Amino acid sequence: MLAVVGPTATGKTALGVALAEAFEGEVISADSMQIYKGLDVGTAKVAPGETHGIPHHAVDILEPDEPFSVADFVTLAGTLEADISARGRLPILVGGTGLYVQSFLYGVHFAAEKTPDGLREQLAAELAEKGPEAMYKELQTADPEAAAAIHPNNQVRVLRALEHFRATGKRLSEQKAQSLPLERPYRSLVLGLDFPDRTQLYRRIDLRVDKMLDAGLLDEAKLVYDHRQTYRTAAQAIGYKEFFPYFEGTAPLDACTEKLKQASRNYAKRQLTWFRHMDGVVWLDASAPDAAARRSYYARIAGLTGKRKGETEETLRNEYNGVMTPFTAELLGTMLMILMGDGVVANVVLDKTKGHAGGWMVVTTAWALAVFVGVVVAAPYSGAHLNPAVTFAFALTGQFPWERVLPYVSAQMIGAALGAVLVWLAYRPHFEATPDPRTKLAVFCTAPEIRRTGWNFLTELIGTFSLLFIIFYITVGEITLSDNISTLPVGLGSVGALPVAFTVWVIGLSLGGPTGYAINPARDLAPRVVHALLPIRGKGGSDWSYAWIPVAAPLCGAALAAWLYNMLL
Repeated sequence: MLAVVGPTATGKTALGVALAEAFEGEVISADSMQIYKGLDVGTAKVAPGETHGIPHHAVDILEPDEPFSVADFVTLAGTLEADISARGRLPILVGGTGLYVQSFLYGVHFAAEKTPDGLREQLAAELAEKGPEAMYKELQTADPEAAAAIHPNNQVRVLRALEHFRATGKRLSEQKAQSLPLERPYRSLVLGLDFPDRTQLYRRIDLRVDKMLDAGLLDEAKLVYDHRQTYRTAAQAIGYKEFFPYFEGTAPLDACTEKLKQASRNYAKRQLTWFRHMDGVVWLDASAPDAAARRSYYARIAGLTGKRKGETEETLRNEYNGVMTPFTAELLGTMLMILMGDGVVANVVLDKTKGHAGGWMVVTTAWALAVFVGVVVAAPYSGAHLNPAVTFAFALTGQFPWERVLPYVSAQMIGAALGAVLVWLAYRPHFEATPDPRTKLAVFCTAPEIRRTGWNFLTELIGTFSLLFIIFYITVGEITLSDNISTLPVGLGSVGALPVAFTVWVIGLSLGGPTGYAINPARDLAPRVVHALLPIRGKGGSDWSYAWIPVAAPLCGAALAAWLYNMLL
């Protein structure tokens, strides 16, 4: 069978439908909330017009006051899988409830357990009396392993684990360990969807919340609030509980909406953590231009259709994405940025150029436009970091995976070096016509006007902090495509080419005077290395005693911006 997993808002539903259309499949929903009738908007339930006639099972099967457990899901999904397969159709498991997916695919066996009369009511009374924090601490004492796998705010799962412990005297984690079969019951291919640029996922989540509100989410949340004593599962679900303070008159709607967006982003992080710990998941780029392209690409990479002679996973990815991979995009974007940025410095400071002595305004303006050029080229493919400090900061805030930091930084360094070489080639006669070695060095890297280590470091730190903190708050315009899933940036790039360009411009004009505002380790270090290696007549030294400041200070500024952003979030 086939499974499509990943965090919320990655397009799992659309991909499941596309694969089902291509391979005569039927969808089994693996979403813990979509089983309930009447809760459509808050659970992002597939609309009739989105199914394209593909049967969707395990949807709208229970009333909101009926209990449903992972054991119930495993039994139901097993029955559905057998029925779909018997009819010669392909079962496609689609959803983001990791416990459901893993328990079913791994064949977890749930032993029959009789809850003593009144135990569940007793636990609910203790929760009301002691509060969720005390109940979670009790679980940590009784079953530390189970507690570690459950979020403290997930009261339903906390009480379920305590219920199991009190009813059986055994830890839930022990029961799970004993419930795994020697062999998994299903031969399955699991496709995981994620975005290379975490900010793109978060923007899609925010957009989804706004669309849900337009579609009537508040009315659904009010229904759950009015029946919160009986709709216990829904009352704890993300999408409903965040609006309870609004109904109680203790918080404004805007604050509750923002709380929901943040809760959804946090939930996406937990989903990613869960699925990345599952073995055998084939992770795929969710930022596809359209469903047809996704279907063809995923089907071939998954082996559901035949591959052409000599075709590998790498060639398939290149065909799908073109040769412009995130690595290539960061390399080319940084190269163009340095070519234009160092190019304007060469035009202004080197002798016998058309722009000689053009002044600081020319340099800062062109550098801002250089950033714009680099972001425009790279943004659709990599998010256009073009700066190790940006990559580092986004990783610190959890918006970018740490395993991609080194490839991104490597691409930025290589691109910056290539850009510097191109500047030298374009201005080689002018380098020879310029006698001052410090002027030649200035084309490639920065240097302080007054050399005081501490103050120079602080200046670069402040400049980079300002850049990153502003980037974190840049809002990007997007339009929603016809599939109601995909979004397209409106000419600004994923971090906003124009706002970033203006930010770099004003930093240069306001804070660039003392050190020349590197605010980018790649922009300074890689061209400095190029200066040291190139056969430039009369070039002098590369000022390595200062070189560490434009590297270390921007990274520290990025860390400070990330910390403050997380504190204020």
